Amino acid sequence: KELIASKKYRSAQEALTNIIKTEKSSALAQEAWLLQARALHLQDSQLKAIAELNSFLTRFPRSRLRKRALHLLAQAYHKTKKYKLAARITRGELEEVASDAYRIKLARLYLDLGDQAYRGKEVATRSPGKTRTVRDYQKASGFYTSALAIKVLADLEAPVRMHLAECQAAM
Repeated sequence: KELIASKKYRSAQEALTNIIKTEKSSALAQEAWLLQARALHLQDSQLKAIAELNSFLTRFPRSRLRKRALHLLAQAYHKTKKYKLAARITRGELEEVASDAYRIKLARLYLDLGDQAYRGKEVATRSPGKTRTVRDYQKASGFYTSALAIKVLADLEAPVRMHLAECQAAM
């Protein structure tokens, strides 16, 4: 990463190639492979970067780095004026974000954050050994409102509205 940041791309590629050869399919090898493609992209070797990224996506279809690889691939296609291919990749990323599964995941995250703020956290008081619970009703209210706005958790709407009313009453 440091070699790429300092624009020493050839040295970076040599080091990354060695990591890929020795580490095979490990997480480190996957990251090295992606960094190697990025170095090629930054050197304006877009066709080589595209080849590396396609190889990466074929070899590691379920990699945790898949989204980063797709994003970099879309950039490389764009630089080579293959706009339709870049758009197809970008559209796929957007469809994933707009999917119900993603929206449910996001709504649940808002609910969890709202619940954390609603439950509060224990903080020490000036009295030794004593604590009190500090709740952030305004933050909880914001998260609950955001969760309701997504409109995908009909089964949880009533309890969330109840918490929201309690938060607003406490503010």
